[in-house]
Order: sequence, then structure tokens, then C-alpha cells
Amino acid sequence: MNKRRRYHNFCAWSNQPMPNKLIFDNRGQSLLEVVVALGIFALLATAVVTLAAGSFMGLSRGGEQTQAGALAEEGIEAVKAIANRAWNKLIYSPAKVSVNAGQWELSSASSELIENKYTRTITFSDVCRNASNDIADCPSSYIDVHSKQVKVKVNWSPGQGAANYVERTSYLTNWDSREWTQTDWSGGSGQAIWSDSRRYEADDGNIDVSTAGEVKLKSIGPPPVCPSKTWDFSTASDYTLSDPAKIEVDAGNNNVARLKDMGGQLINPATTRGLWHLDEASGNFIDASGHNNNLTVNGTPLYGQAGKFGTAVRFKSSADFGSILDNSQQGLDIMGPLTIDAWVNKTAYSSGSDFIVTKWTSGASRSYRLYVNINGSLSFEVRNGLNLGSITSSAGIIPLNQWRHVAAVYDGSFLYLFVGGVSVAARVSYSAGIQNGNAPFRLSEGGTSSFYGRLDEVRVSSVARWIAPFTPPNSPHGQPYANDGPWVTPNAAYQPSPIDSWTSFNEVATKNGGQIYYQLSKDNGASWQYWNSGWVVAGSTNYNTAVVVNSNISEFPVTADGLKFRAFLVGSGTQQVILDEVIVDCEVQGSGGPFASSGWLRSSAFDASVNRVWQIVEWDETPGGCVGCAVKLQIRTTLDLAALSTASWYGATGAGTYFTIPRGALAPIALNNNRWAQYRVELIGDGTATPILNELRINYR
Repeated sequence: MNKRRRYHNFCAWSNQPMPNKLIFDNRGQSLLEVVVALGIFALLATAVVTLAAGSFMGLSRGGEQTQAGALAEEGIEAVKAIANRAWNKLIYSPAKVSVNAGQWELSSASSELIENKYTRTITFSDVCRNASNDIADCPSSYIDVHSKQVKVKVNWSPGQGAANYVERTSYLTNWDSREWTQTDWSGGSGQAIWSDSRRYEADDGNIDVSTAGEVKLKSIGPPPVCPSKTWDFSTASDYTLSDPAKIEVDAGNNNVARLKDMGGQLINPATTRGLWHLDEASGNFIDASGHNNNLTVNGTPLYGQAGKFGTAVRFKSSADFGSILDNSQQGLDIMGPLTIDAWVNKTAYSSGSDFIVTKWTSGASRSYRLYVNINGSLSFEVRNGLNLGSITSSAGIIPLNQWRHVAAVYDGSFLYLFVGGVSVAARVSYSAGIQNGNAPFRLSEGGTSSFYGRLDEVRVSSVARWIAPFTPPNSPHGQPYANDGPWVTPNAAYQPSPIDSWTSFNEVATKNGGQIYYQLSKDNGASWQYWNSGWVVAGSTNYNTAVVVNSNISEFPVTADGLKFRAFLVGSGTQQVILDEVIVDCEVQGSGGPFASSGWLRSSAFDASVNRVWQIVEWDETPGGCVGCAVKLQIRTTLDLAALSTASWYGATGAGTYFTIPRGALAPIALNNNRWAQYRVELIGDGTATPILNELRINYR
């Protein structure tokens, strides 16, 4: 503005246009006129000065506002220029802009001081969209990675404590960019460089691309299952027994493991008139037949000697025997069929007859007796008055220091003699019966007729138990089944594959009042364990019921040798304990589904023709609906193709990370200014289902 115009404006303020030239009045003025004129001029001058000062202050403030607005607009335009060049550089908030090599650049800063007066702050905010893809307040359905809100605020202080600011807001969009898109992989692998949009370079074999528009985990057939195992005892040779005389595997129709009937018949008081187990530690010999024919002990026989079953009594001198008077006994006056059987172990032969059982003295007091002769033969005699029935074996039939089962039988017509269940003499005809004499009943005898040896399980019966060869009892009389817990174990351990843990242990059994106990082995029988607040090494009688084993089987170790059990069948001797089946179950954790649990696919190398800015990675997916199911991606870029195969894979936060948000995330700026690109997709499942990648988009400029 020149001086003439400024002067003109000033005059415009006074509303009195100045003439183009001055006109002077040559006439003189009076003193009064001069005074009045000076007064008017003074008033006018004061008004003009005041108005001019206010105008200049307003002009100053208006200039600051304009300059602040210009700085805010400059910030907006600078950010737009950066976004148009590389969208993925909009990563700082708050930020500042600066010029570098003729280009605007963005860097992290809380604010920027300009001309020591103006403070400019640049902030970015996400743009959210609702399900209809309209802009909505955040948070909403998703964040639009292709849009940003930028806000530039310029603050300054005009003085006197006042503060002013100018703020500009604008929306930025990534509309002027390109996308590398793949929607179909059904062409398969083997394509190193991108040409066929349906193909890719490679996968790990766990990927299924057979359906157009889908990358998913491969179905691998039925889920892996840890199979159940049942031992059904259908093949006897598949099992080992602790004592085949006590326990058996009855394969065929029954298919069971059971306590074996050892011939120790149950006690029938009607026929068993006396039964002495001779297991006492002292005192009288107790009758177990129910007839209370307890024998008073004479002499000093030795108790607790090793017996055929449990313990036995040893008669060591001529004074050692057990006796009950005739008028005290019940049922021992047998006049018809008779069986005397016992287990004997001779330690010496005396000079006479060594009585096992005798109810025999003299005359009318002679009824029956069984004895060993000095030559080791065995004799059995019965008498009724003058009628005598007698049978004797050959010499040496009863050896020294060996257990032998002896049985003398009268069936009313014949006499029989058995040793070890085998007939040792031809039967002898006799039918005159037996005298009901008054002689005492004795085990062993005094004087030269003492037994001199050990006796066990002596029984007198009013029935002919055997008249033909038989198997001697393998258990105490009255106890046809073992009561010491014989065991059965499979020869082969159960070694399932795959397996993560054992889950159950059950039995099918008929116990009849008995019980079945178990030990487990993790090393194919080299050692055995039982549960005792933990699985610990077991002794011979440390074991658990199936209920206890089942409750703690999940803690039993899983080893390459699998699992083997040992079942102890325990009863009182009168109970037949039967084991039908043992069933063990296991599991494979996290199996349960027909899909691979993970897999990856690597794309062909994509040529962007020139160096590009790689900005955004996004995709469409169908979630698998399983725990932990996920689609993850990585990309890598290089200047030339040769370097691509060894370049690092990048995710949203740098090398070695992943892109995990399908709606998209900014790519690291380290990937910018490269020509070649490649992506890698990784699918994660839990075996029950698979996530699906439907479409992939990589945005670049």
C-alpha cells in the first residue's frame, strides 16, 4: 500500500474526502477565529490517534490468527502428502512434520515450536465403522485401516496471559493404492513366481486347497484314539499263574481266571466226623468238623512245624500223642463206610507200628487203625468181634522226610489203600462192618507205636471218599480253594499308541465274599507297584482293589513298556473267587478330531514391477470354531528376486511376528521400497476343526 492510498484510507475513516488541491483564503482571521480553530484541531487529533492505535492492535491479532490457521493447514497438507506417498508411515501420534530432502516426513513428537511462538500438535485417530460399513464412534464393528482422522492444533499466546488456538480436522483415505489379491489356491503348489493366480509355491503337506477360495487344514482321517484293552482269559497260554495248583485260567466256555478246586472238600458234618488241621501253636488239637472232638495232648509234640498247608505238629517221642476218650467223642464210633486220610511226613521208623490214627486197644475195644510199619509199608485194619479186615502196601511206600497223602477206605464191601491218590494194594474183600468199641481215639500213640514224624490235615469220615485213583487235596480240608492269594498276570503288557494317559481300570468278577487285589507294572513285570498316596514299589502283599486302582490310574506312569497287571485272588478257602475280565482305558489328549493341528502355505514371489511401499495386510477368513483356531500371516519383500528366499518374515510388529487381525494392519515400514513380495499363511487348529482362509489382500503403492 503506497502512502497516497494509506492517506486516502485514513481520510476515509474521517468521512471527509480530501480535495485534489488546497484553496487558501487570503483574508486575515480574527484572534477568536484562531483560538477556535486551534481547539477544534486538538480534539480531532486526539480522536485520530486513539482510533489508529486500536486499529493497529486489531490488525496484529488478526495476523496471528491468520498465521496460526496457515500453520494448521500446512500440517494437514503435509500429512496428506506423506499418506499419499506411504500410508504405513502414519504410525506416530502425537507427531510433527518436517522437510527432509524436499519431502515432508513424519516423526514422533509431543508438539513442535514454530518461530518461538506457535506450538503445533498433530494427532491421529482410528476411524471405526459399523456393520453397515458406515463411520461410527469407536469402538464399533471394526477399525478401517484404510482411513485415518488427523487433527492439527496450533496454540499461541498474544500476551497478557491470554491463550489462543486454531484447530483443523480432516479425514485421510488410502484410496489411491493397489492390491495384490489372491482368492484361489486350487491350482496347487510348485509355482515359484506369480503368474497363475490359482497357484502358490509350497506347503507343509498339512494344507488342503482342493476347494476354490479356501485354504484349510487337511483332513487326516479318523481321529487318533487310544484303544481300550480287555483281558478276557479266552486263551490260557496268554497268562502266567503263580501256582497252577491253586489258580487256573479256564478258557473255552467259561473264559475266566479262578481259584482252582484243590480237592479240599467243604466240611459236611454229616460225613466228616473229625478234622484236625494241626495248625495250633500250643494246647489241644482242635477238631474243625463241628463235632467238638478236640484231642488232649500228651507228651511234648512240636507245634508250628512246616506243614503241607500252613503248619503241622511233629510227634518226636513215644510219649507224644493226642487223645479223646470214647465217652467224650462224638461221631467217631463209625461202624459202616469209613475213610481216614492225612498228610504224613515220617522222620524215623520205630521198632513197631507207627500209628497215624487208632481207635484200637484189645478185645471188644478194637475198631479201626492206620499205621506205618518199620519197613515203610502202610497198613489199614478194621475189626468187628472176631472179624478182621486188613490191607497192607508194599514196603517203602512211605519214605522218610517227604510229604505223602495217605487214604484208607472201607466202603462196606472192600478195603482200599491209597498213597498220593494212587492205589498201593489190591483191594481186600470185607463186609463184616466195624466194632463200636470203647477204645479212646488217638493221633499217634504212646510207647513203641508213636508216629515219629509230622502230621497235617488228619480227617475221619463216615463215607468212602475214594475207591479209585484220585488227585489228593491241594488245600486244607474245608478249604477247597487257596486262601493265600495266588495271582494271574498276562504274558504281554498292553502298549497302546498313541497314548497320553491312562483313564480307567475296571474288572468283571464274581467274588463270593472274597476279593481281588491288583499290582501294576510299568516295565513289563520287572517291578510292581501299588497305590499308597502315590504309585510306589510293592511287596508281595502290597496291593489295591480295582476301585482304588481305577481312582488313581491317571497318575500311573506312561512308558514305552506299557501296562501289565497282576491279579491276586484272595478268599478264606471256602470261596471260589472268579475273575472274568480286566478292562483298561487310555486317552490321547487333544486328539478327538479329523484335521491336522497346524499347517502352512507359502505364496509365489510377486513382482510389483518397481520398488513399492507395502502398506497393509488383510484377509477374509472363516473361523474354525475350535479352541485356539487361528489364521496368521507374514510377508517379506526385497529389491531383487534372488534375495527373497532368505529374507526375514515380518508381522505387524516387526521381524518374526505375525499379522493376526483379518480386518487389516499396517505393514512395518522396513518392508517399503522393495519390488518383490511373498507371503506365508499359517493355520492353527486343535484337531477337531479347521480355520479357513478365503481371500488375501496386500495393499501397496
